Amino acid sequence: MKNYFIPTEHNNYKAEFLKTKFIYIFILIIFVSNSILPAFTFAVNLDISIGKLLAKHNDKRLEFGLKEFKMSEKLNQSAQQKADAMLNTNCWSHYCPDGKSPWDFFIDVGYDYIHAGENLAEGFSTVERAMLAWFNSPSHRANILKDEFEEIGFGIATGNFLGKENNTVIVVHFGKERLVEKSTPIIAIESPKDGEVVNDDFVDLKGKAKNVEYIDVIVNEEDYGSIPVNGGIFTSRIDNLNEGFNRIGVKPGNINSENTISVSFIINKQQTLIKNASILQSSSHYVNYVILLIIVLVLILDFYYVFTTRVVRLKHELQHYHLGLMLVVLIMLYTNDVFSSIVNKAISI
Repeated sequence: MKNYFIPTEHNNYKAEFLKTKFIYIFILIIFVSNSILPAFTFAVNLDISIGKLLAKHNDKRLEFGLKEFKMSEKLNQSAQQKADAMLNTNCWSHYCPDGKSPWDFFIDVGYDYIHAGENLAEGFSTVERAMLAWFNSPSHRANILKDEFEEIGFGIATGNFLGKENNTVIVVHFGKERLVEKSTPIIAIESPKDGEVVNDDFVDLKGKAKNVEYIDVIVNEEDYGSIPVNGGIFTSRIDNLNEGFNRIGVKPGNINSENTISVSFIINKQQTLIKNASILQSSSHYVNYVILLIIVLVLILDFYYVFTTRVVRLKHELQHYHLGLMLVVLIMLYTNDVFSSIVNKAISI
C-alpha cells in the first residue's frame, strides 16, 4: 500500500495512486458523478417552490426583526413573466430580453410601485443553496432585508438555459405599492389573509358585514353562491381551490361594493420522487468530497516527499501528473454545485 500513496525509490518517487491510469479513473468518476448522474435527478428542481421561497425569505426577515413579506399576486405575475422571458431568450441579465428593464415587468402587470427590487439566480437545486448565495451577496442581502419592501413575488422557470439541461431560473420581485384612497367598505374578510399560502385545497372564509343579510361569494371570477350574515358575521368553507393563485371576493348582492383577496394553494407533487432524487444528488456530492479529500492528502504527501528527497532533482519535483491532478480538482470544482454554490451566481440591482 505504501507504493500507492507515498513516493519512494521502489515506485521511482511517483506514488502509484497519482499515475496516469488513476487520473483517468478520477476523471471518469467525476464525469459520471457530475454529468450523467444528475441527468437522472432532474426532479430535485421541484424542491424549489414558491411556498419554500416565501418561507425562507420571511425567516430571514424575522431573524432581523423585520415584518414578514406579504405575497403579491401582481409580483408573482411579473416575476414569472421575467423568468419565462429569460428562459425563452436564453438571456441572463436584469435588462433582458432586448434591454427590457425589470421595472417594465412591474408596470406590465399594473403594479404601481413606490419601491421595487429584483433578485435573480440560476443553477441551484434547492431553495437553501439559493438563499445562501443571495444572503452572502451584499446587494441581494440588501433587497431581502430592505425595510421599505412590503410585498414579494416569485417566478420559477426550468429548461435548457445557458447550455445546461434542466436548469432552473429564479426571479424574485420585491415591492411596495402606491396606496390609493378607497371608500370604506361595508364588508371585510378577516380570514384567510390576503396573499396567504395554504397547503390544502380549501379555506374557511370568515368576515364581517354591516347592514346586509346575505353575501355573494365569487371565486376566480365565478359565482360560488350566497351565504347568510348572522350578527354581522359571515362564514363559509371554499372548496376545490386551484393550484396556484385563487381570487376570492365577497359582495353584498345589490350594493356596488366588493372586498377581494387572493390565496395561493401550493401542492407538493411527486414527493417520493423528490426524496429519491435528493438522495442521488447527495451521493454525487459525497463522491466528489471523498475524491477531493484523497487527492489533497496524497498530493500533500507527494509534495512533502518530493521536496524532502535529495534523490529527486529540481527539474523532476513538479511532474506532469501533478498538473493532471490539479486539472481533476478544477473539473470537480467547476461541475459540482456544492462548491459552485459558494460562488455568488446571482446578480442584483
